[in-house]
Amino acid sequence: MRLKAPTCAIRWLVPKLLEIERRYPELQVALTTTTEHSVNFKTEPYDAAIIFGTHQSAGDLLFEEALTPVASPDTPCDPQLSGTTFLHPTRDKTDWLLWLAHFPHETALKMHKNQYFDTMDLAITAAMQGLGVAMADETLVAGDLRTGRLCRPFSLSVKTGASYRLVVRRSQSKADGLARFRAALVNPASHDASSPDETAPAARA
Repeated sequence: MRLKAPTCAIRWLVPKLLEIERRYPELQVALTTTTEHSVNFKTEPYDAAIIFGTHQSAGDLLFEEALTPVASPDTPCDPQLSGTTFLHPTRDKTDWLLWLAHFPHETALKMHKNQYFDTMDLAITAAMQGLGVAMADETLVAGDLRTGRLCRPFSLSVKTGASYRLVVRRSQSKADGLARFRAALVNPASHDASSPDETAPAARA
């Protein structure tokens, strides 16, 4: 089974794939990571894909994006994040600006020092290495927070309106395997996965 997934979802996805392999050893998943966040089953060879964006309705909801700052436990973080390097997955600083708009502190945080990366995963990795504070989806970094590789300087998380969803190709020859994969990745009570005929919109670099 060929699966396409955005790089930003890998921290959440890889443990899930390991569990699926343990439960279904006969189900082989060939993972392709990409900075794209959409799929077109008419032109691409994948059997399933994780898509990301706003106003998505195809397939099954995996989780909604909720942003929160994260850093290494060794990174000093005062309430104003003074002297902190802000880590961004995009040059427009969209994620940090959205979160700061909901920050309740009396004095606004100032982003004087900034570093930019091609993906959220790279920014999170840099934060884990102590380079600064990254804005991350709380579901994607849940495992890193549990193990102490990352910490949350603030409890505030902000939903962006975007979500991660699983879509699958309609395939009679692989129907059983795709059904098992979907059941293992998605809440079984959710609606049946559908397959987009057109390219789903992308939303994150």
